[in-house]
Amino acid sequence: MVLFKYLPSQYLRKFIRDGEILFRTLAYFRQYEDEQIRGDKYDGTWRHAKRTGLTITKQNTGETFDIPFSFESCVNASEIFVFCISLEHSAELYNKFKADVCVEITDCDKFISRVKVVLKRSTTVKPKTLLHEPVYYYYEDEAPMINWALPEKIVMSKLKHFEWQNEYRLAFSIRNALKFGKTKQYLVQNETTRKENVECLPSRIVKIGNLETIAKVHKNT
Repeated sequence: MVLFKYLPSQYLRKFIRDGEILFRTLAYFRQYEDEQIRGDKYDGTWRHAKRTGLTITKQNTGETFDIPFSFESCVNASEIFVFCISLEHSAELYNKFKADVCVEITDCDKFISRVKVVLKRSTTVKPKTLLHEPVYYYYEDEAPMINWALPEKIVMSKLKHFEWQNEYRLAFSIRNALKFGKTKQYLVQNETTRKENVECLPSRIVKIGNLETIAKVHKNT
């Protein structure tokens, strides 16, 4: 497996030579306004919606009926940090991400291992765990099953229309935001999502050392 990070060339030195990995909160991507390219108003949310609304079943009678709502299960987006990278090298992604260079990570195991080592030293990362896997893309009428209560599943899932990103994601949390059940559920009308009053959108730089031996640079031609 190889990974590809698209970025403007002015950030290349810090990434390759200094090994600076910039993690942003999910709250940052929820509020990032770029016509839903990098931004995703449902990042950190499992959204279940159907044209007919939610189907409710009465347990005592088995009767079912629909209500004009969607269901959202949200993690604490301000306490979960992610680093987004792709499994694909393509001209389309250069253009979509407005990047002129792409860094190919040729030794993913070593790259991820270095990130893990740094996070284990941190006193604020809880638990001292790095999630890392390809993003799962789902249709919004797909039933959430038990995923609504599992922050790690929600963090690693996005709606199907983002599938073009072919994203591989690294994630960690503070204050145990990835613990089972650390989610909030809402019934929502009119396709709105949770409004967060986030005045500060923190980021974390994880320095993992020079990447020149495990990476190579491609330019958009």
